[in-house]
Amino acid sequence: MNLNFLRLRLDKWIWWGIISFVTVLIFSIAIVQLIVGLLAFLWIAKIALTPDYKFVRTPLDYPFIAFVIVRIFSVLFSVDYTASVLTLYKEIPFYIIYFIITNNLSIDNIDQIKKIIGIMIVAACVASIYGSAKVILGFEERASSSTSGYSTLGMFLAVVISFTLWLGKNKELFPSRWLWSLSLLIMGGGLLLTLNRTHWGVVGIILLVIGLLRERIALLVTLGFSGLAIGFIPSISNRFYQMIHFMEYTSGRNVIWQGALMKFTERPIFGFGPRTFEQIFPLRNQLEDKLIASWHNDFLQVYMESGLFALFAFLWIIAAIYYYGFKIVRLKEIDLFYKEITVAILLGMSAFFLTGFVGGFIIDPITSLLFRFLLGILALTSIKTIKKVKAD
Repeated sequence: MNLNFLRLRLDKWIWWGIISFVTVLIFSIAIVQLIVGLLAFLWIAKIALTPDYKFVRTPLDYPFIAFVIVRIFSVLFSVDYTASVLTLYKEIPFYIIYFIITNNLSIDNIDQIKKIIGIMIVAACVASIYGSAKVILGFEERASSSTSGYSTLGMFLAVVISFTLWLGKNKELFPSRWLWSLSLLIMGGGLLLTLNRTHWGVVGIILLVIGLLRERIALLVTLGFSGLAIGFIPSISNRFYQMIHFMEYTSGRNVIWQGALMKFTERPIFGFGPRTFEQIFPLRNQLEDKLIASWHNDFLQVYMESGLFALFAFLWIIAAIYYYGFKIVRLKEIDLFYKEITVAILLGMSAFFLTGFVGGFIIDPITSLLFRFLLGILALTSIKTIKKVKAD
């Protein structure tokens, strides 16, 4: 077996590994983490067998790497190393999925990109049906996935719905408007049944923007179905009331943020360390839910755990996402497909960041992987922007 043949086989295995990653992401934490590990092994083997291997560089690499480095440093300077060290093998290794995507997908291969995006949407629909069925059949009060609770499923669906909303007129991904409408109806039903008001609000904001810009009929239909659900399903009606009176029903967030304010200036450089909420939170006796173990705000979570440098790196990632995203959209010479996908990713990212103000994805083992996956695709697309700028 010659090296060229083996490298071709590795490329094929990595491709099928990426497909498997997207397929099972919302269904099994253990399996998807195993897949990431196998992908990392295959990629390292590919590098070892390629003497002239060139690492694919993107403009999003620098803020991403900066965040990972500071995250590691915050473990070393943690107030409770025993608690924080778990991050070194439960979180840090899985950042590699970003580089696996940027180094093993070809952004010029539209068929590849279409396939993995299609699988992501189908997986979200299946997860939504599964979660909805458990509620309808009386097994659970709130829709959840097969591997995680309603919050993770709600975040996952909110991102994929926001992503999909923009693509209704993209014939390459949705040959039929009915297929697009059905996908959104299925995912929207699952999102409603998670009873997660944060994600309702986030999708509502994004739907309003897209509806006014591009999909007025979809906006009207969604308002109609949502109105019926609120009017006739008591659990949804109750959660909707709590959503519009958020400050009266903060689910303990006011206590969490008050406690954060008390500790805010104690360790501003590298923070208290990942996974130290239980050790340092000063108002635990005031929490109704004693199982709360996070700061319920991604920006606050990053700062409290890893300090100002990590927060700056996180904000750098966000700034780079929108900077290069808008550059891609404004390029006249770039294929319409890439513009459409870029806008869709920006909307999905907006769902992540808006949720981050009252919830989060940073420390969630599933939605954080989804974020890095989409970030990798956007990073690859941004290379086209760099090439165009250099050409000019």
